[in-house]
Amino acid sequence: MLSILFFAGLVLLLVYHLRSSRDLQRSLQDSEKLYNSIMVASPDGIVITDLAGRITKASRAALQIFGYTEAEALGLCVFDLITPEDRKRARTEMIQKIRGTYNGETANYRVTRADGDVFYLEVNAKNIKDLANNSLGIVMVCRDISKRKQQEEDLAESNRKLAALSATDALTGIANRHRFEEMLDYEYSRHIRLERELAIILMDIDHFKAYNDFYGHVKGDECLRKVAKTLEEGVFRSYDLVARYGGEEFVFILPDTSIKGALLVAERIRQDIVNLAISHEASDTASVVTASFGVVSSYCTAGRKAFDIVEEADKMLYHAKSSGRNQVASDQKEFTWEPDNIYFTPLRWNASYSCGNSLIDEQHQALFNSINELLKIVYSPSFFEKVVGHVEGMLNILATHFRDEERILYDVGFPEVKNHAREHEKLFKIAQYLLQQYKESRLPVNNLFLFFAYELIEQHVLRVDSTFYNTLTPKLKVD
Repeated sequence: MLSILFFAGLVLLLVYHLRSSRDLQRSLQDSEKLYNSIMVASPDGIVITDLAGRITKASRAALQIFGYTEAEALGLCVFDLITPEDRKRARTEMIQKIRGTYNGETANYRVTRADGDVFYLEVNAKNIKDLANNSLGIVMVCRDISKRKQQEEDLAESNRKLAALSATDALTGIANRHRFEEMLDYEYSRHIRLERELAIILMDIDHFKAYNDFYGHVKGDECLRKVAKTLEEGVFRSYDLVARYGGEEFVFILPDTSIKGALLVAERIRQDIVNLAISHEASDTASVVTASFGVVSSYCTAGRKAFDIVEEADKMLYHAKSSGRNQVASDQKEFTWEPDNIYFTPLRWNASYSCGNSLIDEQHQALFNSINELLKIVYSPSFFEKVVGHVEGMLNILATHFRDEERILYDVGFPEVKNHAREHEKLFKIAQYLLQQYKESRLPVNNLFLFFAYELIEQHVLRVDSTFYNTLTPKLKVD
């Protein structure tokens, strides 16, 4: 009796198991059909990979997106399809997906299609796990978002242009007063933290109302545009700002600049405006268009307002105009511009000036030595021809240095290398222009020397160049 009951129970258990197996098989078959239906019907591409990123399954939409046949796609590593610029990030995010530590939902990558076309792909990836919670692979739902990306970029470009227009003076094309006031507030706050000097130059075209009355407003607008272009070309650092302040007034913001440096810039630009040789028969000052400058440099403190410096510069501008115009005025008498009475001292290289790259440091020292040689020539008899020859040689040294430095900065991935290269280009053009002015006896030798000693060395080599020191990799540094 017991054996019959045992057998009957065994039969019932077997029947139950067979039914369960058939149900499980039917369930699996239904899941497979559903899975295949989704793969076929989904407008988005679906890709399944193993843990190494090799494709094991790809939907028809995915194959169309990537441009491969199914036979070509199977076994491909998805990371090989992603452009080198995005590949490292993609691998990192894939690992985070597998570990369950990825916080985002979707990610965007630049991907290369089979025909070589590069497009933007949006990916939403999920970890595939078995019943024991072990990772088996990754399922990716992806779509080509190139059109959307282009629309976003077009919109961003339109916004940038609108922002630029709102910050640009319509007549001259340089920054407007609104932009100046924004930058003044920003730089003043920044200089409070840095405990550095901020220089302001306020400039006014002499007798401009008389110019307009004599030549007409069309010629007056043309004059303003020419002067504005000269002002913009007169500063070389990317963070210097020149703006139209109103009418025939212009203003400069020179961050981290001493009074000596600001006076040097103002005097050079004053001479540049004279050299434009724009006829001004109605002027009581000169036969050509001239300008007057008020210059102030001050340490920024929380107890003052940013506009206080502008008001001080305005007082100096009034002094320059009331003292005869076509001149630069500052309340800091020890640095009042007197080119013929300036006493120069040799430049001294200090170990703290080293950036860590042997080639750049050698070239910087060579520039120091070359400028000191120029100083010796300036104080020697019959120096004119010697100065010309020596400065021409210095320009060759400078061109080589700028080229080498830019190459090194590109190699180490310095993020501001393009701006740095533009500053190099502007500095070199200014140096060429000043040499030509000197050759034509339109520029004192003192001005030429001060450009190299102050604007090239003190402002650029010792201040601007210091921004890339931390970017140099250990392999480029000397022990």
